[in-house]
Amino acid sequence: MTKNKYLTWILSILIMLVFCIPAFTRVLLHQDNILYLVWSIVLCVPLVYVLQHIRSKIVFCILFFCLMMLSGTEMFFIVGQKCLVQTAHIPAIVTSPHAESSHFLDNNMMYMACTLPQLICGITAMVIRCMLPSSRCTSLRRCAAAWLAVLCALVMGGWLQVAPYNIIKCCALAARQGYTKHRMVPMAQGMTFNATRPDTGGREYYVMCVGESLRAANMGINGYGRPTTPLLQAMDNMVSFTDFYSTATLTMYSVPMMITRATVDEYNLNYKEYGILKPYRECGFKTIVISPGKLLTYEKYLTRGADTVYNVRKDAVIPALVDSLTQAYPKVFFLIQLYQSHCYFANFTPEYDRYHPNLVSDKESASKDLLVNAYDNTVLYTDYIMSSIIHAIDKPDTRSTFLFASDHGEVLDMDKPRRNQAHKDAARRIREIRHEPVNADYLFYTACDMADITIDSIYWKPEYSLLSPEFKTHERKVMLPDGLSVLRPKAKR
Repeated sequence: MTKNKYLTWILSILIMLVFCIPAFTRVLLHQDNILYLVWSIVLCVPLVYVLQHIRSKIVFCILFFCLMMLSGTEMFFIVGQKCLVQTAHIPAIVTSPHAESSHFLDNNMMYMACTLPQLICGITAMVIRCMLPSSRCTSLRRCAAAWLAVLCALVMGGWLQVAPYNIIKCCALAARQGYTKHRMVPMAQGMTFNATRPDTGGREYYVMCVGESLRAANMGINGYGRPTTPLLQAMDNMVSFTDFYSTATLTMYSVPMMITRATVDEYNLNYKEYGILKPYRECGFKTIVISPGKLLTYEKYLTRGADTVYNVRKDAVIPALVDSLTQAYPKVFFLIQLYQSHCYFANFTPEYDRYHPNLVSDKESASKDLLVNAYDNTVLYTDYIMSSIIHAIDKPDTRSTFLFASDHGEVLDMDKPRRNQAHKDAARRIREIRHEPVNADYLFYTACDMADITIDSIYWKPEYSLLSPEFKTHERKVMLPDGLSVLRPKAKR
């Protein structure tokens, strides 16, 4: 065997390793079976062949380096997040604020080491390719390129979830979603809900609060074994819905469907129409958005119709801010997004560091309860934040409502300190339906109804309001992280 043939074989093996190490790791971590690894090797053969026969060494190095980085990213998610890269991860990495992305990287830096074998193989492959002469096997190269094109078509169809094809597909889909948003957001310009409401007089404060990663199963108000929500449970006008699903499993998809008329089937409505802020503003309310550096802070199109957007440093300052704004304005609608129980479960102050050992204060412990205890501390702290916001709006001689749902949790709470018979009837109705299967599709219409806001009939769906006598349940759908697949959860019985 000549030296060049020997180097060519080594080059092929190194390129194959760069692309197949992620599949091998998934098998090693019991995330998939051996057939997944075999399938990955088979699918990477034409890609390896095409790459090693690229005539220009510079083109090879640039293209291969890009593919190596994509494959390394796949490896990082397999080890660190226990999953393949999903479409939603791409825009999340690109658009997340620096503080949040830095926090993510700081807590996952150890997993960067898992990409070192790919990096070593990749650099070695590029050095060897630079030592080899240019290839002239044009016919075979064209054949392999044709097969590669077929593979890419299958990948875009969702058939092949192996590195590096999977992340290439995710990047392409993310780019398409970005283009769709860029094209459709201007369509909302000049749109109006023609919202109206009775002139009630007096002071009115309404809050729609978007939670983060709050699980119903860990809330004392829902029967959890620990008293994680003592303050909320002490309120006699609090209703917790027991069978509530988010409409998506990731914040970037779920929040737009919570604050607009968008659904899983009509997701683009969140681009083409204004959200819940618009009808309140049309009715003369001061519209305030408060978010601790979360989605509502950096996705500007979601806060169209807001008079003011407050980007606060942490949840702790929100109750005092709400209190001061209620003193300054007689009619306010607050759209609040909390940091809450976001991974890595460190969002609580020392006073609420009740359950031990946990990830924050007992890092050296090896207890399996580290995660659960830290998480429950965040729920306990959230109980304090939410109850403080409720007290800030529940002032004498005012009408106020607090509506809460977690972005990808299972709970929806409502506080309704209203005084007249109509609102007592509404409070009775929501207690009657608290065990019905509902989801985030109901939030926009319920948020309008809680302030007696009527919008144009072409937008209004009375059966989607939890406060409406015409309320009806419908099939619930959950958008999965690829932004395309749909899960249909069954109602609890």
